[in-house]
Amino acid sequence: MPHGMVPSINPGPTAPKSTNI
Repeated sequence: MPHGMVPSINPGPTAPKSTNI
């Protein structure tokens, strides 16, 4: 998955961008 996603919350391209890692 692209960075900026939260792997613990809905992993995948549809995951909400909460933190930029």
